[in-house]
Amino acid sequence: DSAEIFDRRWFAMRQIPTFIQKEESFFCVSVSYRASTGLFVKSIVDVYNFSRSASVTSDKVLDVNLVGWIPKPGTDPTKAVVGFPFFPLPLLNLFSELNSWIVDGGSFDDLDTDKVSGTDMEWALISGGPPDTDGNEGRCYSPTGLWILSRVADPDQTVIDKIDTRAVELGLDVSQYRPETHEGC
Repeated sequence: DSAEIFDRRWFAMRQIPTFIQKEESFFCVSVSYRASTGLFVKSIVDVYNFSRSASVTSDKVLDVNLVGWIPKPGTDPTKAVVGFPFFPLPLLNLFSELNSWIVDGGSFDDLDTDKVSGTDMEWALISGGPPDTDGNEGRCYSPTGLWILSRVADPDQTVIDKIDTRAVELGLDVSQYRPETHEGC
């Protein structure tokens, strides 16, 4: 259900540095989604990215307002196209590197089983487009983004380790991830 992902606030636990967000800005990283509607296009999501550079108390912040579009909310709610608001949404779909793919997600309790409980999404693996770049040990990643997101800023390290394990099982190269810092935000 796209509403479970593309709604409310998420905190980045780990991610791959991107052209927009370099590793020095991996402090207090969050993304907030809010359902919206467009004049001609439904399934619009307002996207607000936030981070600090150099430290959790830095005045140097990265605030980016983006817009997202879920092209097939009824048949494939796991993919959204995200970009700058001045691009016409249907044109954004031409750039697969702007896509956000929900690779996996669930509740923290689901990490201990192979079942999905149906409770609220507490974590998610998001790929910035297809994870089709060869990485280490035969695994792949997307150089335009790969994130571990959590609804809480500082989940227990065992939760992050379990999400890493889940990513490896799915064939993702977790060695590309860099940690985020939220303590003190």
